[in-house]
Amino acid sequence: MTRKKELTGKPTVMKEVNISLIMDALRTLGSASRVELCNYTKISQPTVNQLIRELMADNIVLSLGSADSTGGRKAEVFTLNSKRSAIACITATMDDFTCSITDMDLIEEFSFICRHQDNASYTEELCTVIEKLLKETPDIGAISIGLPGAVSEKGIVYAISQIPEWEDQDLGAILRKKFPLPISVINDINATALGYLKIDESDCQNLIYLQMNGTGLGAGIIIGRRLYPGFASFAGEAGYMQIGNRQSVESQLLCAETAKKADLLSQIVINMICLLNPDKIVIGGAEITDRFMSIIEAACEEALPHSVLPVLSGTSSSTECYRKGLADRGFSLLDKGVHLLK
Repeated sequence: MTRKKELTGKPTVMKEVNISLIMDALRTLGSASRVELCNYTKISQPTVNQLIRELMADNIVLSLGSADSTGGRKAEVFTLNSKRSAIACITATMDDFTCSITDMDLIEEFSFICRHQDNASYTEELCTVIEKLLKETPDIGAISIGLPGAVSEKGIVYAISQIPEWEDQDLGAILRKKFPLPISVINDINATALGYLKIDESDCQNLIYLQMNGTGLGAGIIIGRRLYPGFASFAGEAGYMQIGNRQSVESQLLCAETAKKADLLSQIVINMICLLNPDKIVIGGAEITDRFMSIIEAACEEALPHSVLPVLSGTSSSTECYRKGLADRGFSLLDKGVHLLK
């Protein structure tokens, strides 16, 4: 009989994991006492005490003083230092780069759009944008880039028809050679899904964000409050799904009227509910109206038991959530490497 190999970790690795858990807890909760951090992260009290001291010494965590007492000794409350560093968020499309600077309190400090020039390299123009951001905001600590393509676990960009120049390129590695900063590259729909998760107030554990842009269709899948990318980071590429006559959804959207698009999305939503049974599904896109959502809701109610239906909502604009997801991704990247392993 073969024994299962026990999962062990070096002290430095365990410390990095524990700090990441504490940082994530403070981002989620806003503020917390040591006991609340222990309960949320399941880390021991002595370890939380030690790591909080180190994070405060690095000016990453701040003390808010004592909480109102309900009897007994008042508990000290901690929060993340929102001004410790800024994150540059960059959204890339076929036509432009839109940029903003954010800290934990501010989604948009300023923004500008850099239009691509004819025959210019997208990578060169992106570098120009980053140089301008770093010049105007020297306290940028990390850069988070969202783009309309899949990004593998190793950082390779692919399935990016809008920007063929980046196909099979490790964009993050290319940029890190030029700029000595933590840099994250993420699919735009996945970033938006993470943003919705962060602003959701219902303690949603499993969420799907489905976005339709013209004939394009993609989904960001959250399971257990974590992004689910699939083994090749292809999870959520809903446009490749086939519904009827072995045709991809995107090819059917190409010449579909609004009613047909609503019918196609209804089928996809029903299938996703059957496969993943999420708490919530958010559908985004310029064409997503109340009428559009009512068609999808009616189809789901007709096809499925009422008890399994998730919360369904629609939005014609998800820009704020996209930026929120990019910012959170940037802070997560920053938190992993700024203060660790002294």
